Amino acid sequence: MKAEKAFTVIGRKLEKEYKGLGFKYFKTIQFLRKRTKKFDYYILFSPFLENLPDTFTGLWVTVMIQDRILLKKNIYANSEIVRMDLWKMGGQYNIANETLINDAFIDLKNKIEDYLLPYIKRLE
Repeated sequence: MKAEKAFTVIGRKLEKEYKGLGFKYFKTIQFLRKRTKKFDYYILFSPFLENLPDTFTGLWVTVMIQDRILLKKNIYANSEIVRMDLWKMGGQYNIANETLINDAFIDLKNKIEDYLLPYIKRLE
């Protein structure tokens, strides 16, 4: 599977899992976002290393929360409240095929529930 398709597959799986919380996947930019009046919550995808279709498609994931009020005031430097690079916590994934995507999905789901959802509950 090519990288773009693999990213879309895992992005759509995460969107389906967290749609009830308001997350939507954006294919062109490769991230999920939940937007409220005060905050933007992101699950960002980044490729890493050289991608080889059907063999290796590297994925790094970062979760981030931005303060929308500060962004509206053009205070970009202080708008980022939380940024966690999950790839620094063992979240480096090979998503080259369905089996690997499913394995990555399970691990990502656990990390999102452990690290991002508590922030959402606290801020909302």
